[in-house]
Amino acid sequence: MGVKGRLADISLVDIIQIFLSEKRSAALHLGSDMGFGHVYIKDGVIVHASYRDSTGADALRQLMSWKDGEFEVESDASPPAETMGEEEATIVIGGVGGMEDVPGLTPGLTGETAGHEDDSQSLIKMLLKLGVLEKI
Repeated sequence: MGVKGRLADISLVDIIQIFLSEKRSAALHLGSDMGFGHVYIKDGVIVHASYRDSTGADALRQLMSWKDGEFEVESDASPPAETMGEEEATIVIGGVGGMEDVPGLTPGLTGETAGHEDDSQSLIKMLLKLGVLEKI
């Protein structure tokens, strides 16, 4: 399922958490007045990010600072490259804060869950119903 929405309504950290917790692959395409960026998740691990001339952890760090803009999710998308490892992604996401308290995620952000797949699907359905996300 593809969805789109605004970062003012749901943060990039929250969007990423959904795909990590379900060990899914997806591309997150982001756009704002500051430009365009992409984050690729492969089997529940962030493997690539790009923004302007930056790639990897540097690009992810810049994208995580966005407070507004739009996003679109492309499910099961393959990354054009793998510019980041799990450890680098963990450091960037951990620096943003909030991920350590997410139920079902390990500190390594591997996407390992404690049976919360249904919770993630329920969250997506609720956000669609509230109009925070839009099905595409």
